[in-house]
Amino acid sequence: MITFNDLSFNGQYLSALEIATRSPHVAPSRLGDMVNLGQAFFEIKPNDPRLVFLSGRKLNAVFAIVEACWVLRGSNELAPLAREIATYGDFSDDGVTLNGAYGYRLRSYFDFDQIEQGLEILKLDPSSRRVVLSLYDTDDLGKRSKDIPCNTSVFLKIIDRKLDLTVINRSNDLFLGVPYNIFTFGILQAYLAKRLGMDIGNQRHFTDCLHAYTENLLKIEAIVRANKLSEVEERSAAFNWEYSAAILENANAIVDDDFRSITSDGLRAFLLSLTKDDCDRTTHSDSDTHHTTFYTFLADRVIGRRSAR
Repeated sequence: MITFNDLSFNGQYLSALEIATRSPHVAPSRLGDMVNLGQAFFEIKPNDPRLVFLSGRKLNAVFAIVEACWVLRGSNELAPLAREIATYGDFSDDGVTLNGAYGYRLRSYFDFDQIEQGLEILKLDPSSRRVVLSLYDTDDLGKRSKDIPCNTSVFLKIIDRKLDLTVINRSNDLFLGVPYNIFTFGILQAYLAKRLGMDIGNQRHFTDCLHAYTENLLKIEAIVRANKLSEVEERSAAFNWEYSAAILENANAIVDDDFRSITSDGLRAFLLSLTKDDCDRTTHSDSDTHHTTFYTFLADRVIGRRSAR
């Protein structure tokens, strides 16, 4: 198993991309030839900024933020995601919903709210090791769907008065999947910790098949050449995860495409600028200055609405 746990997440991601460029294990798959890195483990420290900012990667930051809030809402509707990535409907079986929607699976799919029940268990027994949230159903085995959950379960534990979250993943696309999984489940962890009235602990992801499709290898090689690990670590250390609080506070407005009602000046301006809307000229409050610096840093490193992943 490849382990990534002594670096920032951006550093771990760069290291994984570098390994993919020299892996000899090319295998066929349902979606085309892939470089198979095998089993892998990522561990993200509590205050890591999480959002991928590597030069040349051009992460769709608006999609990442919208998807995370969409999961919190418990929705399975395609529209909010298709609004950000025009081709996202390719994963829908009916053109309206998504079969594997994580939030819906957590909130409604199994006919009860796993999030609320999990929180109640941890409130009553903070030492519990029984809180396992299920994303994969027995009906998914052999089901003919375009959207079968890649992340299969989530473990929640309170350790040293902090909430740890661990995700189990059956198959993970290094280039297109990993950055969004880390961000989405990081937001979920922040939400759950806030509900429990405690700080977040470590975030862990185990995948049984970390892979990169050969069609993306040239892009991956270019990203590896464009970034130095020491510089990535220095930049990561300059920022933190505190900006997630504003995302949680404005989650409904974000899903509803009501960016102008977002209460955080920095987050509002950042999202509006990436949706090709008129830039928000509001003066940023002193409390928003550090986060605004992060958004400014991201400006030429990420992309927005109607762009690819």
